[in-house]
Amino acid sequence: MSGKLSSKTAIITGSSRGIGRAVALAFAREGAALIGVHYGSNADAAHATVREIEALGAKAVAIKADLNRGKEATDSIWEQFKAAAIAATGEPRLDILVNNAGIAPGIPLSETSEATFDEVLRVNFKAPFFLIQGRCRSSPRQWTNYQRFDWLYACGRANASRVRRIEGCR
Repeated sequence: MSGKLSSKTAIITGSSRGIGRAVALAFAREGAALIGVHYGSNADAAHATVREIEALGAKAVAIKADLNRGKEATDSIWEQFKAAAIAATGEPRLDILVNNAGIAPGIPLSETSEATFDEVLRVNFKAPFFLIQGRCRSSPRQWTNYQRFDWLYACGRANASRVRRIEGCR
């Protein structure tokens, strides 16, 4: 452990499994003070990840929120994390936000319904936007890079690989 993230706090969406889990464990190995392990439905996986993080010496909290619920979900994430951050560090501070959660329905473009399309937009674009917005509102001086339309570029760029993976009409 190099301690690169010593005393830093982080939320990682979709971190109960897969890439998000790997990022959360890497942050713990680097000395993060608190890691918010976000999950949508698999509480067992989230709590297992929290235990692994704590075994590495970092503090962690499981944060449940269905990103398909948009701003309601992101507000819930912030409230849960703020309470945990105050308990762990004495202040409601967030240093690192990793918008990792996302969905990519495994269906051909020609069979994609409007409801499926809307769900992809809510989870992959709307939720990350409102998480970034919530962070900017809580500490505007620290997060000055997200001005004007930079948020659209940030959300779009982060999710472009998901869009590229969707196969065309079959």
